[in-house]
Amino acid sequence: MFSKVPNTILTGVCLFGILSVSSSCALVPSRLQSTQLGEQEVYSLFAEKTVLSQNVKTGTISASYYTRDGQVRQYRRGKLRTGEWRVKNNGQKCMQMQAKQESCRVVKLDDDQVYRKYKPEVFTVQPVVVYHAFIGDNTLVDDAGKPKKVTRTKYENMALQHYLAKKGFSPGPADGVWGPRSRQALLDYEAANGLPANGEPTSKIRKRMKNR
Repeated sequence: MFSKVPNTILTGVCLFGILSVSSSCALVPSRLQSTQLGEQEVYSLFAEKTVLSQNVKTGTISASYYTRDGQVRQYRRGKLRTGEWRVKNNGQKCMQMQAKQESCRVVKLDDDQVYRKYKPEVFTVQPVVVYHAFIGDNTLVDDAGKPKKVTRTKYENMALQHYLAKKGFSPGPADGVWGPRSRQALLDYEAANGLPANGEPTSKIRKRMKNR
C-alpha cells in the first residue's frame, strides 16, 4: 500500500501517529528519537565554550569559541573567521559569519547522547553538523580575549581524541598532540571496526567521525 509513497511523507505520518502500526515506519531513522534544546539550554551549552564541530556534508572540522556577548571566533580549514551568534526564543541557534547571511538551526540531543544541529524544517531527519566536544575554557583565545593561533592539525586531532574517548577507547588527554596513547587508541578502534590499522589521523578516519 505504501510502497510508492516517498520516504519524507512516511517519515511525517509516522511522526504524527497517522500510521499507528506499520512496518513502513521502520524507514524512519532512530535518530529522530531526540530532544530539541530550548533557548536557555542552547545558550548554556555554547556560551564561553570552545566547541569542536564537524560539517556532515563536507566532513570539515571547526573549532569555535562563543562569548557571552554574542561574538564567535572560529578556525575552519586553518583560517580564522569571526562573526556573531544568538539564540532565538524558540531555541534556534543563529550564526552570522563575517559578510554571510545569518543562518538559524535547531540543536538536538539525539538518543545516542550526541548533540547535533539540524535544519528547522519539520521533515528534516539528517543533521547538518555533529558536535564532538564542548570545552569549558578559552582554547581559542588568550586571557585578554584575543585570538590564539591554533593550527588545523591541533583542533582536528582534538576532535578525533574526543571521538575515540566517547567510543570507549583511551587516547589520553584531548590536547591535539598525537602521541603514543592516541596512536594506540586509534589502532584499537581500527581493529575493532575492521579497518586497515595504522594509528594515524587520516582524512578517511575523520570522515567516519561525522557519522558517529
